Amino acid sequence: MDGYSTRKRQRLQNFDYAAAGSYFVTICTHDRTQCLSGPIAEIILEEMRLLRIRFPGVTMCEHILMPDHIHMIVQLDGRTPPLPHVVQAFKSITTVRTGRGCNRVGRHLWQRGYYDRVIRDDNELLAIREYIQQNPLAEEIKSRT
Repeated sequence: MDGYSTRKRQRLQNFDYAAAGSYFVTICTHDRTQCLSGPIAEIILEEMRLLRIRFPGVTMCEHILMPDHIHMIVQLDGRTPPLPHVVQAFKSITTVRTGRGCNRVGRHLWQRGYYDRVIRDDNELLAIREYIQQNPLAEEIKSRT
């Protein structure tokens, strides 16, 4: 049995990921390498801003760039490609623009897949925004213990 056949399915089955709404997305670096700083961070932040140009109808509502992952709230207006297409394009473009990853030798900047959550209401949206804003503090506290 190959490693692909036992891979856990990440997306909700029977959900329309092109539907208008807000999505909480987390993307981690390959092997959780802590390299999202300096010029690499600048490229990633620029590509996040360019998403709304590449995909009219996509809005980045909130984001935080950490050393080994990013969190973002992506809003789709229902006329855009599905979320997986947007995320895959972002990952591909940033991988190429950063010179093929953190160590510039490997093929990957990002881990395979990503985490997403469909944001169902305003209370959940507020809670996720707070989580994103507090993430740097939580990471600092975690690193001290």
